[in-house]
Amino acid sequence: MSALARAALHLGHAVSGSDRTRDRGVRTPLLQALESEGARLFPQDGSGVTPETDALVISSAIEADNPEWTAARRLDVAVRGRAELLADFCRGSELVAVAGTAGKTTVTGMLGHIFRHLGRSPNVYCGGEMLAENGRRLGNFLPGSEPLWIVETDESDRSLLKFSPDHAVITNLGRDHFDLDEVRELFDRFAAATRRTLVTDGAREAASIETRARGAGTAFTWRGMEYTLPQPGRHNVENAVNAILLCEAMGFAAESVRDALACFGGIARRLERVGTRNGLPVYDDYAHNPLKIRSAWRTLSERCGRVVGWWRPHGYGPLADLAGALEDTFAEVCRPDDRLLVLPVFYAGGTARRRLKTDDFVKRLAARGVPAEFAGSYEALHARIGELTGGPGAGDTILLGMGARDPELEMFARRVACV
Repeated sequence: MSALARAALHLGHAVSGSDRTRDRGVRTPLLQALESEGARLFPQDGSGVTPETDALVISSAIEADNPEWTAARRLDVAVRGRAELLADFCRGSELVAVAGTAGKTTVTGMLGHIFRHLGRSPNVYCGGEMLAENGRRLGNFLPGSEPLWIVETDESDRSLLKFSPDHAVITNLGRDHFDLDEVRELFDRFAAATRRTLVTDGAREAASIETRARGAGTAFTWRGMEYTLPQPGRHNVENAVNAILLCEAMGFAAESVRDALACFGGIARRLERVGTRNGLPVYDDYAHNPLKIRSAWRTLSERCGRVVGWWRPHGYGPLADLAGALEDTFAEVCRPDDRLLVLPVFYAGGTARRRLKTDDFVKRLAARGVPAEFAGSYEALHARIGELTGGPGAGDTILLGMGARDPELEMFARRVACV
């Protein structure tokens, strides 16, 4: 939604809005940035919706009794979905759309970076904040001067079907929001709506590639050409292959794409190294489903003797629905010397069936032999991280924070790194 707000501001619209995080007294850097860029922020009590409001744009997380939605109905203000407005912004332009269970934010950022590095000027709408090579945040929307959009789509609410792209990437397919059969059918429909270029075989192409650690990043050889990524992990090689395939299909020279990828700054909260704690690297990652958690944890465990990680489930529904797959994932990636610290489920309001609580989930993990502990609060988590990293045996350790939706996760990772 913040990227959409930035896009609307770029296109000359007056933008206002609300956020439950702000109403809880949490002043995130993102909300502060939106205000500085011209958006007006109101409490989420309906006061921001007035007779002069042309439209109320909502995400799929907003329920019908939300005060903003209630005010819009009372005032007969049009209510529109996020993807519906974004599709309107893209109409009449050449459209590159990225979909998939995992990796789509990074692939979107890679494509935006490659296009810009090679002299194009697309509008880039991304699910995460893109980073410059020096780590500076560029934002989750980059305005362009061409009638060309590169957008990340969302399968969680099926809104990717609002788009009929000229060119598309489907990164991979896995269980997250729906059963696999439903996910497959959804991506099949998206593929059928793509008019010109469709890339779906990045994962298959990358499966046989041998990767090598190079500093904090990754080197690999593909089709006789040597590539270097500043980011670690086999999953990022897969992301890069998806981006390369699309760029080549659109006419970019392979050597130019290679050179662009070598200076890709990455995406905030996608294995973002945010600092060190007593000399130990601290990473922050958006990982919240089994596929993403496996990629993040495995990537770092290949580079150290012990991972001390913390994770916050991003909702009661996802935790209960994916509990079995999450158990399997943590049992697979956590080694005996690793530690997994699990925070309470993030709850942002609305209706939710509390079918499974975190402490019960941790007991299930322990029964599987996973070295997991329950951390009941951020303060308790911070204290436990201090205990685990303060002794003489902590030297070959990497710290990893994981989770989605809760904006305090990012701030907490940076707090951990301030030692």
